Amino acid sequence: MSTSRVDVGTPPGDFKGWTTTEVCYHGFANLPTTRNEKVLSPKFSCFGHQWVLKLYPGGEEDSEVGYVAVELVNRSNTSIKISYGYSVRDSDGKEEVHYEPDTNEFAAYGGGQNAWCALNFARRSKIIESLVNGSLVIEIRMKCTST
Repeated sequence: MSTSRVDVGTPPGDFKGWTTTEVCYHGFANLPTTRNEKVLSPKFSCFGHQWVLKLYPGGEEDSEVGYVAVELVNRSNTSIKISYGYSVRDSDGKEEVHYEPDTNEFAAYGGGQNAWCALNFARRSKIIESLVNGSLVIEIRMKCTST
């Protein structure tokens, strides 16, 4: 699968410094819906750090019933402060789920708070409607605010 983007015009000033990574969970509808069961993405790199995205298709233990949770995890040995947010687009490219950006310090892996969870990322029913050929595609937007 390849991804391309065409920009028209100049992006707004607050768009500078943001990167986007797409994480695909193929066969989302068949993933376990048991609360607190997670599916990890492969590692990906951003701002010189290694990351994984944990997906809880049935929600994390503190999620509201019927919600999917996602957790961004710093897998590097140094801490970093970033702003980050998430989107899910349908097969037509329309943004169906938007999770407002947040800013947090991610501690080094193995020490302290190295992950932050969106407990109520989106209703599972909304995600099911937004699958692309059966896959959940989550856009992770990140901007480094300090290292």
